[in-house]
Amino acid sequence: MSKNLLLKLGFVITLLSQHVIADTIFLTNGDIISGKISSMQKNELLFRTPYAEIKVPWNDIKDIKSDETITVEFADHSQFSGLLVQTENGPSIKNPNLSSPVPIKLSKIKSINPPVVSNNAEVDGSIHLGGSKASGNTQTQSFHADANIIAKAGNNKFTAGAAYNQDANKGVESSNNLHAFMKYDHYFMPKWYTSLFTNFTKDRFQDLNSRTSFGAGLGHEIWNSDISYLTAEIGIAYTTENFNEAEDREFMAGRWAIDYHHWFIKDRLQFFHNHEGILSLEGLDDFLVRSHTGFKLPVYQGFNLLTQIDLDYDNKPAEGKKSTDTRYIVGVGYVW
Repeated sequence: MSKNLLLKLGFVITLLSQHVIADTIFLTNGDIISGKISSMQKNELLFRTPYAEIKVPWNDIKDIKSDETITVEFADHSQFSGLLVQTENGPSIKNPNLSSPVPIKLSKIKSINPPVVSNNAEVDGSIHLGGSKASGNTQTQSFHADANIIAKAGNNKFTAGAAYNQDANKGVESSNNLHAFMKYDHYFMPKWYTSLFTNFTKDRFQDLNSRTSFGAGLGHEIWNSDISYLTAEIGIAYTTENFNEAEDREFMAGRWAIDYHHWFIKDRLQFFHNHEGILSLEGLDDFLVRSHTGFKLPVYQGFNLLTQIDLDYDNKPAEGKKSTDTRYIVGVGYVW
């Protein structure tokens, strides 16, 4: 075989391999480019073609397809590895662990093949204080404090928080309660995650020494944008209750939870509502619900004003106790 024939054959094989195994980007102007996805950072895709390495603005890309596994990082810092494929539902991620490709929005992708960072945890938190005091003919005082922290790293999120309330009337205490929780979430798909959680509640005036729940569940991130955030969770929980006078008990329960935030005026007025409920699997008439609803008004560099209504409902309270506790809170806070 002649040298020229070998060169031609090698050229043809190289050309065919570039077309058979190639990533493809489809631009908004109709152009189609084949090559190799390198990375995407700061809304700019680094793409290698047979002729040169080019940079393509991410907003100019209508669709994208990869023939090899890549890592995609979303705006919420979750990461997933798989193939970018075209489906009738638009751009999607195909992963061997998923039964079918999962549709994604290109606008939600923060980076592709991001650099490995040894410590990329993102930590957010908040603390709020509220209360009032009146003297003279009316002698009352109230105090509220709550704190929350959220740590995110890759596909994992850890959340913990606590809230304490205390009231007195003419020097006589009329309420004293504490609620604390911890939760771990693992995202196995862009919008879906599994959870492990535990809750602790103590309420002196509900005859409740302690209520402890722990369990697991499934969550779905319905919305996550700069304006709105909504998640919903379902699961199971093992619950134990210890009372001062009433009979102690323990039971398995179903659990649901919703967390919703919405900016009516961006960075000026935010509405929030979150609640959690557990329903005893021993009877549909035995359930508990805790909810927090209100508004946050940012004022200066992380500081905000808070107005909030807390509702605790126990369909089967201890004997002689009311089923509903309502609290109105006005306070100040700091978010980081």
